[in-house]
Amino acid sequence: MKHLKYALIALAPIALIVGLVLFLRGGTRLPSDARFVDVRTGEMMSLKLGEGPARVIPGVASDGERTLFPVTRADGGGWMIEPHYQAVFSQRFADADGLKIDPGTFMVIED
Repeated sequence: MKHLKYALIALAPIALIVGLVLFLRGGTRLPSDARFVDVRTGEMMSLKLGEGPARVIPGVASDGERTLFPVTRADGGGWMIEPHYQAVFSQRFADADGLKIDPGTFMVIED
């Protein structure tokens, strides 16, 4: 029993140092930019998250309208509006015509 106590006392500082090194080294970095689509034109672009036009979703397009939504790759190929923002898209553009987004699947309509 005495030897176990000495072993734990010897290993505790080593475990603490290893834990601190792993913690301070940091983890994986989050992406700093994302793909966006202008729902009126279908134009795809890469924007920095939290800056400029992508500060608020929907983002501000070059003409000042809030028509930029983040997209992700769909299972069957192509691009679709991120699931988190699909309800926002439906609310803002429920009655809009001529959009480059299929309102049923949220897929980008490519010409």
